[in-house]
Amino acid sequence: MRSENLISEMIPTDLDVVRIGSSGNLTLFGAERKDLYHFVSYDTHSGIRQYHIPQYRIANAISLAADNTEEALMQPLSDGLSLLTQRKGPLGLLTGDVCFLLDGSKSEPLAARMLHAGKILNTARRRVANKNGVYTLAGAKTNAGNPVSSKSRGLIEGIAFERSMLRRLSATKTFGVYSAFCTHRDFPCALRRESCLQEMVEAHFDCYDAIPPSEDFLQIAMTVQDTLFPYKIWGVDSKMPVARAISALVVVVSKLDPVQRTQWVLLNGMHGGSLFLQLAVLSGIITYDDYRQFQTQDYQPGSREDQSLRSTTSYIELFGELGSAGPE
Repeated sequence: MRSENLISEMIPTDLDVVRIGSSGNLTLFGAERKDLYHFVSYDTHSGIRQYHIPQYRIANAISLAADNTEEALMQPLSDGLSLLTQRKGPLGLLTGDVCFLLDGSKSEPLAARMLHAGKILNTARRRVANKNGVYTLAGAKTNAGNPVSSKSRGLIEGIAFERSMLRRLSATKTFGVYSAFCTHRDFPCALRRESCLQEMVEAHFDCYDAIPPSEDFLQIAMTVQDTLFPYKIWGVDSKMPVARAISALVVVVSKLDPVQRTQWVLLNGMHGGSLFLQLAVLSGIITYDDYRQFQTQDYQPGSREDQSLRSTTSYIELFGELGSAGPE
């Protein structure tokens, strides 16, 4: 019990969050960052679990609730975390079987900021124009000067919201929906370059020549190849020549839509690691939560690397959801 209490006492300092509430074995912590909300649940049986929720998800959930006649709505934010909205009560966060109401002295300011984000989204939506089914954000350009437009209304509204929250869009200062969109619009053919695919193949081969794969990773890699590849390019004791592996990847690329291709470029460029792990999450073989765990398992929770991987993954996931609503 003493060690469990110690962990609970260390979380606010180590992860820069405040305690929202406790119930039985479960304690929930949270904080607002510049571009997202960071929640941490601690269960004395299963340990620490982190959630990095883009502000747009919260704002959109609140906005949807405002247009609904139900007295209370529960809307998922991430695997294992949902937002409770009530017409005559405070916001709440549901994790496990416990709902933590945001009505305490430390959580009320957090709830107020969430409600404010919902209002900002409603205002930002008015700045999105629709012409013949193409949505455009007035006065916005990508890094290369292309219009911020798409057939996905949610994607452009997400960027409009981001501009309102951050006051200025930047593809380099803060990674979010806009910066992912810039990669999508300005560099649509990255995976068509053989040099890009060669780098992915060689990085994987070099890594696992030096470090034997774990059994769970090996299973993922085999499943990905069985599902997406025309033939296996790598195994524990075997690998294809690089040129033949590239030919297989060309087939895999052809099975991905433009948004997924952008996500792959972002995951590979920002996180590195195995191409099989990236393809596993894009194809739904593993969840984004699984992906985060694989990518951060060697880092201390709360470290710069841990937080960067988790937050950027959350935005790459969000970009995929918003972008797929209106394929280019």
